[in-house]
Amino acid sequence: MGKAVGIFVAVYFVVIILISVIANKKTVEKTTGDFYVASNSLGPVLIFCAAFATAFSAFSFMGQMGQVFVQGSSAIFNYMTYSFFAWPPALLIGKRIWYFGKKYGYVTPADMLVHRYQSNTPMRIIIGLFVCVYCSVFYIVININGTAWALETVTGMNPIMAKALVCIVLAIYVNIGGFRGAAYVDAMQFVFIMLGVIVLAFAAIHVNGGFSELYMRLDEVNPSMWLPKQPFITMFTGSITMCVSIIVWPTIWTRCYAAKSLRANWAVSVGMGSGTVVVTVGTPLIIVAGIMIAYANQDPSRADTFVIRYAMESVNPVIAVIVIGGLVSAALSTAASLTLLGSSVFTKDLPKCFPSFAEKTNDKNLLVMGRVINVVIIFICFLVSLRPMGSLIQAGISFTYPGYFLTFPIVVGGFFWKRANKEGAIAGLLVGIATIITTTYIVPTPFGIATGIWGVAMCTIAFILVSLNTPPTGQKTLEQFGLIKSKKEGA
Repeated sequence: MGKAVGIFVAVYFVVIILISVIANKKTVEKTTGDFYVASNSLGPVLIFCAAFATAFSAFSFMGQMGQVFVQGSSAIFNYMTYSFFAWPPALLIGKRIWYFGKKYGYVTPADMLVHRYQSNTPMRIIIGLFVCVYCSVFYIVININGTAWALETVTGMNPIMAKALVCIVLAIYVNIGGFRGAAYVDAMQFVFIMLGVIVLAFAAIHVNGGFSELYMRLDEVNPSMWLPKQPFITMFTGSITMCVSIIVWPTIWTRCYAAKSLRANWAVSVGMGSGTVVVTVGTPLIIVAGIMIAYANQDPSRADTFVIRYAMESVNPVIAVIVIGGLVSAALSTAASLTLLGSSVFTKDLPKCFPSFAEKTNDKNLLVMGRVINVVIIFICFLVSLRPMGSLIQAGISFTYPGYFLTFPIVVGGFFWKRANKEGAIAGLLVGIATIITTTYIVPTPFGIATGIWGVAMCTIAFILVSLNTPPTGQKTLEQFGLIKSKKEGA
């Protein structure tokens, strides 16, 4: 089986590179705007696949199912809430991100906030370096590790060589195709992700003699599966952090920019939302039941790796290949998006903090610099990936979602509250970051409330108080964001 899976993965890597070459040839404008957000030109089908594939990573295949294995109904509640309550904020906020992104030609998440709050350097550093780079680098590493571990397990490849191979393929296809190439590849990866989880779920049912028999056996093996393992307040606040923040995850944010029409932008929310129902709730309930029966006496500290073992040991080789394909697809699509996001910060955000440098550098040079930075980011992530995977997952989750969530009140305030200003936004973000650090390392999750909720609560309070006690944003900016009527409209 290992040889067959190895051949499949090799072919798969070649195919995604070829798809990136095709995407590159179809690119009319060789600009940073096209390289990072496809010149706001992607239609509904591509943007749906891109949002779906990007939102679900190696963590969706391994970490989330591992959490369900360990935490039982607590994790199920978390992901179920996430699935059904992510839609309203996504539809409400996503439309505005797309509209203003297309109208003013934004490329990075910071571009929009810089424009709305008229704050260049502070906003680009906070949003760019902290939110888009620091909070994301853990997730790139998680996806490199997840893919490499699968290759190591099924082919016997040396762990370091497996990680190096994944990084090389990632660097090649991201640099050749940019955002457009990643979106084209996502269309194929969407199919593998769906097939991977659905086929494995049906396999778990078949192996255990049917749906009802599956859960009867589960009840015999682990009767406490459906009992909560966490306090309700911890489950609820953790799920709220994820479901409300998803539309301001930087990779989803830039997908809103990439949509060519409002209809295509709706596909971002639909792809992201429908995917959560299938990948994080529906199929894990079945797959984890099968895994729990098969590995009832195994060490739960390695639960995040059980899904690959289950595919290899409990089902036939064809299904195992499909599952590996799903994992590789989920991992590479997310890693590619995050790499491009990080690169855009160094080529589009930071140069604007130094006007003299920006004036001397043209878009062609920035595009070359962006490709070099992609390689640097991937190499750094390769070095970080040599640390144990378990600690990386915890580090990634502890900072990624809360860090992304911090931008939510700033974005909402920018769209709907004319009194919101740059002093309030910067103060809110800084207070929020300090709160996340405090509730992660110094006083972990006070009263059982998730770190993200504490961070957003303190961010929002500081944002409002400082905005109300400092000068308002200029009239021209408020007019551009539709918060007040222009003098011409009033006349």
